[in-house]
Amino acid sequence: MKPNRLAIVFVTVALTVAACAGPAAVPTASAPSVAPVATGSAGPTATALATGAPATVRLALDWTPNTNHSGFFVARHEGWYRDAGIDLKVLPYSGTTPEALMAAHQAE
Repeated sequence: MKPNRLAIVFVTVALTVAACAGPAAVPTASAPSVAPVATGSAGPTATALATGAPATVRLALDWTPNTNHSGFFVARHEGWYRDAGIDLKVLPYSGTTPEALMAAHQAE
């Protein structure tokens, strides 16, 4: 049985994010486990599916590339993002936190 590449990409991303998260990222009973999504805003993948063009996703690294990021690079090298309709752009670490880049709409 051939594994679904999109599922592998999502699992790789989820595990990498979980490995990088500190204790503050653990949800508590009083905090919602999922951030609310703005109504009417389509994510990059939804836009790609609607238009047929690959969605560009800009990934901001939280440090210089290291073993925590290997899943992203392996998936890109193997073409799994491309097969899923995603054009992954890895942004080099610049001293600005990924959260600040996301808030400034410089990364997804």
